[in-house]
Amino acid sequence: MKNRMKNRNPYAWSLWLIGAMIPPILTRNPLYLLLELLAIMRILSLGGDDALQWKPLIKLAVWLVVLSVPFNALVVHFGKIVLFRLPASWPVIGGKITLESILFGLSTGLALLVLFEAFAAFNSMVSPSSLLRLVPPSLFEAGLMVAIGLSFFPQMTESISQVREVQRLRGHRFKKAGDALPLIMPVLAIGIEKSLSLAESLASRGFGRHREKVSELQRVLISGLTALGLLGLTVGAAIGGFMPERKALALGIVAVSALLMIALFLRQNALVHRTSYSAMRWGQREIVAAVAGIGVAAVFVGIRLIRPDSLVYYPYPPFSPWPPFGWTPAIAAFALALPALMEDLT
Repeated sequence: MKNRMKNRNPYAWSLWLIGAMIPPILTRNPLYLLLELLAIMRILSLGGDDALQWKPLIKLAVWLVVLSVPFNALVVHFGKIVLFRLPASWPVIGGKITLESILFGLSTGLALLVLFEAFAAFNSMVSPSSLLRLVPPSLFEAGLMVAIGLSFFPQMTESISQVREVQRLRGHRFKKAGDALPLIMPVLAIGIEKSLSLAESLASRGFGRHREKVSELQRVLISGLTALGLLGLTVGAAIGGFMPERKALALGIVAVSALLMIALFLRQNALVHRTSYSAMRWGQREIVAAVAGIGVAAVFVGIRLIRPDSLVYYPYPPFSPWPPFGWTPAIAAFALALPALMEDLT
């Protein structure tokens, strides 16, 4: 199955990702998190082969959920609904095992799973190369390194899958830790070969060899002002932390230093000129993805500001272990699947 939405507008899917990350940050309500998880899984189904490359990361997230439940239950002995008891003489884990501690561990692990799934869905929709459009011109080289790093995990997963398949055809069976050597060595060799090929490709394209558009005096001035701005931020933070009575002075120093850093950043971007072969497309699906992300973020932030208690889930006494439910956050959480519904309708 091929991904029909690959290389879509990174700006739209970045807004979608922000909207997907807001609910697990603001609430631990498992009902809302489960609805959002279903929506993200629907987006992942559009990823095709690109989504399969992130399957090990999703498995890791599932294991974190599985481990967080018994860990919290064995460590936190608090709650009214007691399921069973362990001998009190056992260090740390001895005592009562409550339903509340299990529910709290499950909700925390579920929030981590949603974040992992959202990251995997975002990367299955947008290629690392198109993410470079989000990087400011002055940070293009650093952004390229980050994009290469993001592509490392799916490439490694693909290499492991290919090597395992070849070893199985040769009759090799993985039964113990020592049997992993025929898997590790070919994967390392493939990784080194790809790294050398990438380095040669970058060198042949003159990576890092651009014509300087600033004089030596301008470079020294920019570096000095950058150091001054960082020093100002540090001094302002120190004054605010150690001298609370001079809070106004600390805020003034931090504000001036921040404005100086922003001005220098914009100036450095203006000195670097980058061109693109094609413009980013804003089609129906991109607009829906952006609107869904902005809408989900706005709804959950608005509810948190207006009625913060409605998003709080804390199963321990004196609160109820059963999570509250509201239609507005529930619909907003599932609205992240709107781009997939648009794909089904076209």
